[in-house]
Amino acid sequence: MIQRGRLFQKDIFSQPSPRFCVADARERSRVIEAVSELYAKRFGKVRKIERTKGNELNSRNFKVTAACGVYMVKQRPLSGRASAAVERKICRALKKRLIRCPESVRTDKAEYQAAFGGFLWSAAKFIRGKSYEGSVNALPFLWHAEIKLFESLSGMSDIAGSFPERSYFTRAEIQTVSWYA
Repeated sequence: MIQRGRLFQKDIFSQPSPRFCVADARERSRVIEAVSELYAKRFGKVRKIERTKGNELNSRNFKVTAACGVYMVKQRPLSGRASAAVERKICRALKKRLIRCPESVRTDKAEYQAAFGGFLWSAAKFIRGKSYEGSVNALPFLWHAEIKLFESLSGMSDIAGSFPERSYFTRAEIQTVSWYA
């Protein structure tokens, strides 16, 4: 039987929205150099740089507040070019189905990603969002969102290998489990 309460131990994903902390001096310097080289015309003067709080495995992510807006800047290893392309493709598919997704920002040379300082950099307009915080009561909402996501991406054979064959619940399963939550 499902017990009411928390399903998981608290971690960085337990917050209802992303958390940020001040980037250290070395990170700020590296991000300012990259942004100045790649996005100077699009961003304008950088006012603030925050790093996402938590353990990031495949990239470092920075919230950059600049004269022309707020952006998420992603720093990846140079080998991450393919995953960045898949992310853009997924966001385009979701936006066509009216699902909120960050809008990629091209560099000043009209590229979606560029190598600089030994890293691959990309940027997107920052949008606020919410995270699943780990409670049993929130599971039905999470499952509905997951179904909407996978239904939106179905038929995209070129990215099919990016997802497990079945990592979501069917509508009937959600209705059954929701009854107990």
